[in-house]
Amino acid sequence: MRTNLYLETAKYYDGGNFRNFSEDILMYKSFIKDDFQILDVGCGTGRVALELINQKVKIVGIDLSKSMLYIFRAKLSKQNQELQHKVEILELDMTNFELDSKFDLILFPFRVFQALTSNEQRVNCLTKMKKHLKETGKMIINCFDPDHKMLESFDKINKLDYEYYDEKLKANIKRSTIGEENDVKNKIIRSKYIFEAKFSDGSKTITEEQLLRGYLEKNEMDDLFKENGLKVIDVYSWWDFSKYISEIKRELIYILSKQE
Repeated sequence: MRTNLYLETAKYYDGGNFRNFSEDILMYKSFIKDDFQILDVGCGTGRVALELINQKVKIVGIDLSKSMLYIFRAKLSKQNQELQHKVEILELDMTNFELDSKFDLILFPFRVFQALTSNEQRVNCLTKMKKHLKETGKMIINCFDPDHKMLESFDKINKLDYEYYDEKLKANIKRSTIGEENDVKNKIIRSKYIFEAKFSDGSKTITEEQLLRGYLEKNEMDDLFKENGLKVIDVYSWWDFSKYISEIKRELIYILSKQE
């Protein structure tokens, strides 16, 4: 069983988080047709699913984090009954699950795939996804394109990510990132988030969240998908459908289908 993240920091996840951009949503919507069955992998607090439920779709969101799913369920409960019935939220590990459904579209939003830190985990995950993908279905997987100049100095990173006021908590929240190690041999970066909350009564709390993220070179990603029965339809460097250019170290956004 993989580590259950965000147990203590899920309450800070939405506020001020740069994942609140919408550019990826526009890409996902472009692939959706009426009556699509969608699997939202690593659904978290529902950022993607809640943007898609106004479409004529059914969505299953899976995530390993109890705390994140608690927030997702609370947000979904504020929607009308018709929209609520479009979404099923399940606490599942993306490397080991079984569902009765097959899906037209499987999404791995904002680098969720990089929570997998070993080849065994990646293969197990892709095996499960292929099993749950319809013959005509597509899968969208996003990872960062490794920038080795940046990774060489990863352990020197110490930066403020964002700061915001949380009305519900009545606190000023700051999140910082500290880079700890780039394990070149195993291609894993270790870092931690530090959340500092200053409350209106003058008290303060500091909470740390350890993160491990695996990464692969583009050619390794290509081989991984091919070896696991998936066809690369397109690769983009950004959500505006910019075609991948190796010199531009942005994102790897894969559009995949089953091999014919």
